[in-house]
Amino acid sequence: MQNLSRSAIDSVILSGDYQLIDRYLNLYGLDCIDHEGRTLLMNAVFEEKFEVVRHLLSQGCDVNCADPHGLTALHLAAINGDADMAELLIYNGAHVDAKDDSGNTPLWRAAMNNELGSDIVKVLMAFGPGTCNE
Repeated sequence: MQNLSRSAIDSVILSGDYQLIDRYLNLYGLDCIDHEGRTLLMNAVFEEKFEVVRHLLSQGCDVNCADPHGLTALHLAAINGDADMAELLIYNGAHVDAKDDSGNTPLWRAAMNNELGSDIVKVLMAFGPGTCNE
């Protein structure tokens, strides 16, 4: 797997240029990673680039890749409190009960980083059994 600089990945994501994104995917692979071990998809989720995430998913990026800490794209959406992004990821096969290296699910991350009644918490509770870390 090719390691790319964070600034290169951010430039591609923030550009919103699908031709540039596709060139990167063709050149470096669907799940190329930056120096932090995060994929283009994960960085697009972190940057809250909904349409870029939709495009990356349509190209076949792995929605369940995890960084070296076990965080998936869904964990990042949960941390950001982005319910729409979480739904998009879940509809594209994200594991709602995925656990990071500390044993925390996306729901746990959402509850720790957002209000308990927030949309992200409601979405994650509605979609999966991973209601707490064990």
